[in-house]
Amino acid sequence: MDQTGIQNKIKNARHSLVLLPMALGDFTYWQLVLRAFTEQYPQLQLDLMPDEYFINTRFHRGSGALVNPIICDWAAQTGIFHDVYADLYTGDSEAALARAKKVGYDVVFVMSSRGRLLVAEAARALFPRAAIVSWSLRERWFKFGADRRRFEKAVDFIVPENPQRFKKIIQNYNYFFQTAARMPTYDWAERAALTVPAEALERARRWREERGIAETAPLYFINPFAKNKKRTWPLPKVAALIRALSTRPEFQQAVFLINGLPSDQDAIAALIRDEQLPRAYGFTADQGFWDLPAMLAHSRLIISVETAIMHIASLLHRPQIILMRLKNPEWVPVNEKELRIIWNRKRRHHIKDIEVAEVVEEIINEQ
Repeated sequence: MDQTGIQNKIKNARHSLVLLPMALGDFTYWQLVLRAFTEQYPQLQLDLMPDEYFINTRFHRGSGALVNPIICDWAAQTGIFHDVYADLYTGDSEAALARAKKVGYDVVFVMSSRGRLLVAEAARALFPRAAIVSWSLRERWFKFGADRRRFEKAVDFIVPENPQRFKKIIQNYNYFFQTAARMPTYDWAERAALTVPAEALERARRWREERGIAETAPLYFINPFAKNKKRTWPLPKVAALIRALSTRPEFQQAVFLINGLPSDQDAIAALIRDEQLPRAYGFTADQGFWDLPAMLAHSRLIISVETAIMHIASLLHRPQIILMRLKNPEWVPVNEKELRIIWNRKRRHHIKDIEVAEVVEEIINEQ
């Protein structure tokens, strides 16, 4: 199918499915692009299915255990999707797939990064009459040619790699629908927004109240953790940062929240106890997705490594100081005016190579 053919197919479609990589940072931007897409094609009923269900490799196996149900909760509340197949993770997967087959999708979009061939073939097997649209394939060197033939058999329209170097990852996502569906280019900084439910904001307020944190006390939200250890800032440096700021008169009322997954909380509690950190608390969003953006919305400043938190904070238009590697500049959040970036000095460096003094200086300059 050529470009005109797929564009006409989408224009006349009634039911469409997106197979998305359910990583929080990716979804933060995909949901903006998909909202714009549904605004352009209001007649199109759009559903979402997590792609990791079909990627049965060692790298992906079990990778959705912590975060994917949370993302599905967020996706279901965006108002973008008619159906979110969260039950592939949390319920009867066979019933979920049977439900999807009955819909009769006109177009299926494969947004996968890893495992693209597996996801495309699964989509073709599930929806033999649908037009399958996918990014181009990154062939494995040891299967050169064979992978491409399998991929071309499964996919009706292939979106080629963007010939222009994009500055931000969301521009690449925009390019996917520019190519396949004539979607215009947007100023994503203007469209970036996230509304936190009032009940989540109230839970964050009660969380503060239960710990005796005054409403007037400025919160400094520190997130040192990332799934990739190369993007994690060591906890001893977090302790040194809090001690350095606490000695300054302008931070005498400041409260420091150290964010982490539930599995990180013992290490955070031990750090606070052993280092006797003043006005420091551990925090984790273990009650649902919205507890995280609610606490970010309550914060005076977010200090984070390059992970999903910086993207969510960007949608909330919160001031940030971000610790980033030179390796991935395309992941800078969309609202650059509201953040300061501390880059590591060399491409081979990790986040742990960023010094405490650099972060202290940026925080003081931000005040």
